[in-house]
Amino acid sequence: MHMNEQPAAAAIAAMVHADGFAQADALLAGFAAALVQQGWRVGGLLHERRRLPSGRGGMFLVDVQTAEEYCISQDLGRDARGCSVSTAGLAQASAVLRRALAQPPDLVIVNRFGAQEAQGGGFAAEMLALAEAHIPFVTAVAHKHLDAWTHFCGAAAEHLPADAAALQAWWARSAPGAPGTGAGHG
Repeated sequence: MHMNEQPAAAAIAAMVHADGFAQADALLAGFAAALVQQGWRVGGLLHERRRLPSGRGGMFLVDVQTAEEYCISQDLGRDARGCSVSTAGLAQASAVLRRALAQPPDLVIVNRFGAQEAQGGGFAAEMLALAEAHIPFVTAVAHKHLDAWTHFCGAAAEHLPADAAALQAWWARSAPGAPGTGAGHG
């Protein structure tokens, strides 16, 4: 699966950041909130970290439009060192991105292109479908996954630094029309 063979498609951006995701998560959340305040229809998923009932750290995806939450953590025990991402949680959250395909907002936020997507899983299929449908989207990519992202999308995506001004400037260049008109309808 690769989008690098796609003809000219929707505006796609990857906010490239250091390997810690906290700053990227906060930047995407702030970007989404600012666009919604400006009247843009924003869909997709934001990433949040907080404690699970067990007291262990947990990962959640939050639907930008409805605030519905999807737990994507699995508790592997206190001595576990492997990936704790729940593929079942990702599958449930993918419904949000499929809804964006059926009812395109102006912009979709895909919380990140990470290890799952680098291996062809996670939200890779949904990102390809968004690109094929010419629906603008932005995601976060850690430096350690940049080669996989570049292989995945080729020249289809613009790489941005991890800062709010870069996100706003990209959207000012890439927006499909007036706020609230929906992707491809401007």
